[in-house]
Amino acid sequence: MLPDSRPQAKLGARGELRRWTAAREYWGRAVEFLELARFAADPGIRNRYLRIAQYYRTAAEAEERAAIQSTDERLAEYSDRAPC
Repeated sequence: MLPDSRPQAKLGARGELRRWTAAREYWGRAVEFLELARFAADPGIRNRYLRIAQYYRTAAEAEERAAIQSTDERLAEYSDRAPC
């Protein structure tokens, strides 16, 4: 992939958007697997669905934390450059 010539701040915002989108998708997958677990008759399958849902929940939370951290860093960079 070719390097992007846009300013770093724009790339940061785009990366944040990607992280929020990924988090939303992970949350959706977690809900799907919780629903599958809810209707699973076999306890082994139910437990497997619950573990998969937990994996997606963990991934969603990690993406959210990374997006928040990225936003905070980008905003701090802007406030450091702003005239007083």
